[in-house]
Amino acid sequence: MNIDLGNAAIVLKAQQLIRINASPWARIRCDSGMVWITQDGDPRDVVLAAGEQFTVDRPGAVVVLAIDGATLQLDGCLQQSVPAKGLLSRLSERLHILRELHLAGQALAEG
Repeated sequence: MNIDLGNAAIVLKAQQLIRINASPWARIRCDSGMVWITQDGDPRDVVLAAGEQFTVDRPGAVVVLAIDGATLQLDGCLQQSVPAKGLLSRLSERLHILRELHLAGQALAEG
């Protein structure tokens, strides 16, 4: 199922993910929380905190995972309900690492 998101606000719970079909130049903005973004066929990982945005630079699937609860603004995207299998395995491998980094950063900030 595809949902045309246009300029949509999406609320994700902690560790919830969505798969998005995005055209190049589509924008994903994190309004609250923190998210991890990966694109199909791209070795980079992008982490956005509240107030940051990412511009998609290639066509295809984009997976967004809320590290904590997050609110996103999407411009130029279609959402699909199920992530690609290869991306899902990549997410599960990296989720633990991202969570530990986030917790370590919080501990440092609290001093």
